[in-house]
Amino acid sequence: MIKKNVLITLTVLVLTVSLNADESDWNPILYWDGTYCYIDTQGNIQLQGPYEEAYKFNNELARVKIDGKYVFINKEGNVVIDLPTKAKDDDAVAYNIQCDFSDGFALVHIQSYNKRLDGEGFINTRGEHVISSTADYDSSIGDISDFRNGFALIYKNDLYGYINTEGKEVIEAKYKEAYNFSDGLARVKFPNTNKYGYINEDGKAVIRPEYTKAYDFSDGLALVKIPDTKIDYHYGFINQVGDLVIDCVEVSENNKNPNEKIYSIGEDINQFYDGIAVIGHSPGRDENGTHLFLNTQGEVEFKLDLTGFSIFNSGCAFVSQQVKTYDYDRENQSLYIKHTRKNWGLIDTDGEYVVPLQYEWYPVSVFNNGIAKVKDRETGKVQYINTNGDIIYTE
Repeated sequence: MIKKNVLITLTVLVLTVSLNADESDWNPILYWDGTYCYIDTQGNIQLQGPYEEAYKFNNELARVKIDGKYVFINKEGNVVIDLPTKAKDDDAVAYNIQCDFSDGFALVHIQSYNKRLDGEGFINTRGEHVISSTADYDSSIGDISDFRNGFALIYKNDLYGYINTEGKEVIEAKYKEAYNFSDGLARVKFPNTNKYGYINEDGKAVIRPEYTKAYDFSDGLALVKIPDTKIDYHYGFINQVGDLVIDCVEVSENNKNPNEKIYSIGEDINQFYDGIAVIGHSPGRDENGTHLFLNTQGEVEFKLDLTGFSIFNSGCAFVSQQVKTYDYDRENQSLYIKHTRKNWGLIDTDGEYVVPLQYEWYPVSVFNNGIAKVKDRETGKVQYINTNGDIIYTE
């Protein structure tokens, strides 16, 4: 087994406020002085320190960067995991923290003085090195991903498989592609067919590999491209035994306008989140078109005329409309488009606008712990809003 490393702790001066709040509801934001702090869902600063970068709390710990180095802090702001980043002698091992904690483990890149232990591995929430890609009970395990739902992906001999939280290879590395388990199933590409199917947590193939494109399960359904020689964009949703339960083409043809089409699969059809999936249509790129919001029975709950949308999260989704400003061309005696822009707003799962179409899109505008980051088009300010659309903090 791998030798466990000594946990190094360090106390850093931080400002803590209202520590009775639940740390899982804290979000890292950029403070006015260029460092990061944590706020709660009311916009109150809960934790502030010399953080050059900061990430959300998982397993009661958060990854932050202090003086150019990643460490983990607890909710009091104390650094509780601070691992050496340079190996200085034969027995020394150094670590580069790669990810946040997930399922009680954090992915680290390992470097040893003699190169013997170089590779990827995991530490636990005590900072102990517990799983390595060079573990003596399973040699030559290759690149590893972080843990999700009790499994981590490995890459060995150009193929993918899975290890469990004990570091054992429980699903053989034999797939051309593999993805995290979701709803108890994982999407994999079989080398003999070069198509996607699904396996269960025992590694048994439960849905045949017959799809050239497929996505993970969410809300018990997965979006797949249905084999069809006549329709290139024939997509639908299958259940966990592989039955087609929603045919997107059928739903689309019955509800869209005649001049519209599904413009881009993956962008204009998304998976189910919060019980809602979206089929988007457009007469052309960046043009407003009919977007159908479906329930898990394939019924259209509501329609909106939109340009774009995000996934539903915390009961809300961002949506956009293209707005065109026209001017008059005196020489040609006709109108022309002077400006185009997208305005973003927020809807709930009933299709009602929680926030009108007023925001400029911001790259991370999805809700995290009930808070989303947006940019006000009129003021240019970056703001944080809750699911009611209330502004709780302004950078």
